[in-house]
Amino acid sequence: MHRSDIEILAILFKNQCTSDLKAFSISKILEYTKYKQTKVHGDLEKLLLADYVAKGYKISRAETYYITQKGLEKLRGLCE
Repeated sequence: MHRSDIEILAILFKNQCTSDLKAFSISKILEYTKYKQTKVHGDLEKLLLADYVAKGYKISRAETYYITQKGLEKLRGLCE
């Protein structure tokens, strides 16, 4: 896991993105980071495979993402 992965999880957590309806698009996540779109997209794909994030409902054509219970547990474990 990289620092950018942790930052994405923290962004989703701080903004209460914890369900299908309350989820952020990549463009919204980019507003909170210094990373490029390709980096955030790649990190989200890794986080999806690890079940730390899940896809929410689309906003127009944009995918959205939220932190899962497993992601919350991982984030809490890193902060202890």
